[in-house]
Amino acid sequence: MENFIFKISQKNNTQLLQFLKVSAFLVVGNLLSNHYRPYQNSQGFFDFGLADSGVGLIHILVCYILLVPPKLNYSKAREISLVILFFYLTQEIFSYFFTGFFGTFDWKDLIYYLLGFMLVYEFDVKNRSLI
Repeated sequence: MENFIFKISQKNNTQLLQFLKVSAFLVVGNLLSNHYRPYQNSQGFFDFGLADSGVGLIHILVCYILLVPPKLNYSKAREISLVILFFYLTQEIFSYFFTGFFGTFDWKDLIYYLLGFMLVYEFDVKNRSLI
């Protein structure tokens, strides 16, 4: 009986942890886009593009957490993370050629997308089993 209860609580803890991760990243993304960006624009100081591009970093992390279950193996997690990176990089490159339709091109966005992918790879994908 203890094993059964332990398995249920372990499953609920994993789901709760996933929910807390996504919630924390969404709060940070909201703070960056809705509060920090207007503050930075009103003050006019240089922040290495964090106000504009930090949201892209958060999007990579949130998409990965939402699309990759914790039990997924290394190869599938790596594949999904590369697809997410490809999607965001493609959107940014298209915005260079088709300004306005896909957004506005900013080279700092490319850097933040790659940084988000490196964080995902280093702290999650790399630590998954090869099975």
